[in-house]
Amino acid sequence: LPLRGDSIDVAWLSTVIHQFDDRDRAAQELRRVTRDGGRVLVRGFFSDVPVTGLLSAFPGIERSAGLFPSTAEIIECLETAGFDVEPPGDVVEPWHFDLETWIARAKSIRHTDSALRPLTDSEFEEGLRVARNSHVGIDRIVSEGTLRLVVASA
Repeated sequence: LPLRGDSIDVAWLSTVIHQFDDRDRAAQELRRVTRDGGRVLVRGFFSDVPVTGLLSAFPGIERSAGLFPSTAEIIECLETAGFDVEPPGDVVEPWHFDLETWIARAKSIRHTDSALRPLTDSEFEEGLRVARNSHVGIDRIVSEGTLRLVVASA
């Protein structure tokens, strides 16, 4: 990271930790730049947290979710780097949106989104069909997604 050592109080990593090629190195760098008493918050999808919300409509999504790190793996990375880790918590986020807008967005990120990319084309299309059929006549829907939050202190 292009930061001096002991220069930050908080690092917020939101739905990104699964993208790191070397999570151990990332945790070491976070520890290097986080002041004593500072915190690192890691929020995201984890392989040991059930998929919720509209994503659960996609067949194969559990296989996709299995590609994400587990909570234990992230905690181990952070502890090995010298952080004290609090017990993780789950945050339920209600998303309010127009279904057709969501479907258009899902199609636009289909090949870049970490959860959607591993799905086959037929799994992806079936998920869209299920989402549409389960919300017939509903203009604005609420989808509650659960993300895990891991908080580590330097």
